[in-house]
Amino acid sequence: GDVVFHRMQMVGTNSPSSLKYNQVIFKNKYGESTRKWGKMLEGWEAMVVQEEDDVSWFSFDGSEHVTNISYHLSVSGMHEDGGNFVLIGHELYQEPDSFSVIEGQAGNATDALSSYPTYDDNESGEWYFANKTSGNGTEMVYILSDKGKTGWQRKKRAV
Repeated sequence: GDVVFHRMQMVGTNSPSSLKYNQVIFKNKYGESTRKWGKMLEGWEAMVVQEEDDVSWFSFDGSEHVTNISYHLSVSGMHEDGGNFVLIGHELYQEPDSFSVIEGQAGNATDALSSYPTYDDNESGEWYFANKTSGNGTEMVYILSDKGKTGWQRKKRAV
């Protein structure tokens, strides 16, 4: 089948502020990519693959132990009813107090899905959290898609 990529941008305020200029690392079954802070963008940018069961694992280089993180992330190509999605994941050393994927949404570990989200069964912003199946720590995987409360805003055109 066709390989679909989506442009991911992470700009704006990040927390803690010490993460601001760190490189970010994306890993998936195809390999690993390190992305430097973009001065003109004032953030990070990467291409992420759309593929069922293939998570783009994301971390801040040198700050893998930090669990209390906040960031604003946008993904292009999420056209309505287009079957578009990405799976973003974090491998964590501790259980966070709460999760919020879409602005205004909040929950804790008891609100998590029991398996990785899929495009067919879940809407944008739904997430999975559990102890890792191998090694120490926990993992959190969320879906961003063209389904449900996406948080995407359509640009208005002048007529």
